[in-house]
Amino acid sequence: MNRAPSPYDFLPSVPSFQASSHDVAEGEMLAMPHVSGVFGAGGEDVSPHLSWSGSPDDTQSYAVTCFDPDAPTGSGFWHWVVYDIPATVTELANGAGAQDGSRLPDGAKQLRNDAGLLGYLLSLIHISEPTRRTPISY
Repeated sequence: MNRAPSPYDFLPSVPSFQASSHDVAEGEMLAMPHVSGVFGAGGEDVSPHLSWSGSPDDTQSYAVTCFDPDAPTGSGFWHWVVYDIPATVTELANGAGAQDGSRLPDGAKQLRNDAGLLGYLLSLIHISEPTRRTPISY
């Protein structure tokens, strides 16, 4: 099957750091709270806990993105974008991606996702799509 390229593949190399979550793991299905309710998949659109450590000393801020290059749109689907997360912040709590932004760290901002909404909005990922890519990137 031909797949659309991931936009992350075109970014320049940067120093790495460690990322983890209490709620998501690579290659695992998402728990129902993190699946879409807006799109009718039975979930709640609750953003997962995310944390990171070991970033470069000169880090000025962070961004967290969630993009699905395999969405049936021809161009993928941006589910969540948070930016201007202060460099002193190393964690986003479960539910930080609420539409009103009230659970984000001070100074952090959200862009509208491809549904035109602010906040975390995941997909209709179905159990029949075990190879669907929806990376959360830091």
